[in-house]
Amino acid sequence: MTWKTMAAVAMAAISMAATGAETVPEERCPNVHLTAAAAGKHPQLWDKKELFAMPKMTPATDLKFDFDYADNVQPIYLEGITYEGKPTRFFAWLGLPKDIPEGKKVPGVVLVHGGGGTAFVQWVEEWTARGYAAIAMDTTGGRPLKRFEGEGVYEMLPGDRPGRQNYEKDPANPHDSWLAHAVGTIVRCHTYLRSLPQVDAKHIGLTGISWGGYLTCITAAVDDRFAAAVPVYGCGFIGEFKGTVTDAPRSWLELCDPCMYLASVKIPILFANRPVDPPYQWEQWVRSSLLPKQAQRSCRLGLGHSHGQGRVPEIPLFLDAYCKGDAKVPLLGEQKVKDGVVTVKFKAYAPIERATIAWTEDTERLSSPERRWKEAPAGILGDTITATVPEKATRFFVNLYDIRGGVFSTAGYGYESK
Repeated sequence: MTWKTMAAVAMAAISMAATGAETVPEERCPNVHLTAAAAGKHPQLWDKKELFAMPKMTPATDLKFDFDYADNVQPIYLEGITYEGKPTRFFAWLGLPKDIPEGKKVPGVVLVHGGGGTAFVQWVEEWTARGYAAIAMDTTGGRPLKRFEGEGVYEMLPGDRPGRQNYEKDPANPHDSWLAHAVGTIVRCHTYLRSLPQVDAKHIGLTGISWGGYLTCITAAVDDRFAAAVPVYGCGFIGEFKGTVTDAPRSWLELCDPCMYLASVKIPILFANRPVDPPYQWEQWVRSSLLPKQAQRSCRLGLGHSHGQGRVPEIPLFLDAYCKGDAKVPLLGEQKVKDGVVTVKFKAYAPIERATIAWTEDTERLSSPERRWKEAPAGILGDTITATVPEKATRFFVNLYDIRGGVFSTAGYGYESK
């Protein structure tokens, strides 16, 4: 099926998402549009009073590290939410920019690692150098053994709390699930960061990579005190595609799939990904990005999947706009196709470098690494991007590149599920 026939199906999918019609297979994923989009609600796994309580901070002076870290960064423990009725704590790195002028407040950022990761001191150092107060936590009950990613990057700390093992099992008590505690660590970090006198509490951003992106999607709905959020790779509809979660029960998906939360996100959110990501596939990623009211997208061809490669330039560009007041990233309007030509209106806040159309001629639905994507120049005239859609294209989207190195994308055609 080429783009000409898929276009009608894709637009129908947008219409169904807006009206609350179900587009997800009943046996694999919850009725997201009926329960989340239409009702505007999300699952409640947390006691709000407990979740948003001020956590107790304790310096992690008992831990030794075989690597150096900046003197404006410190290892700490923060009090977590209870597990089986017992208190918990988790590890985090906390950093402030050097030489903050007296009386000045700085923006903040909360940094969430992905699978196989931990609290990365390198992230905190990078963001404090950008002028942010930064905090990076371990969401699985561990502590770092290295500055950044790699084998043997963390070890588990003593104490009872749910790790990510068996995360997809149906929890007897959702409050004691890994998801509930991971989101709890993020919210507690946010609350603590907001309390610091050097931090501007109204301008704190949130970003996470892979599983951290998954958690970012959910936390952005649960905690609307953030100024903006950037989930990288991670998205919703994870039970529908053979990627991140394959055998999770429907009852787990109804509580833990980000698609159950994203329609409740009130803050600006930028979804960043690549079109061939196996864990978070293009179709589910695009559909996820259609749920929040203030969502934008960045889809990079040639991007890999790792903590390192996921540090895309769109993250600071987007957060700087909402946390520092820098120029916003480009806003792309709806794709319109007529007579084989796609047009997109846009609004730019910084000079534009170029535009492209990205497409695949692959007829397979799955967003596997074998799917071949191509990219060709598109025309720009004033505030309009124009490109001819290749005859054999089965899926396509438009990218806009600005001179700051950012790539920003339309939703695209061909993302519907079959």
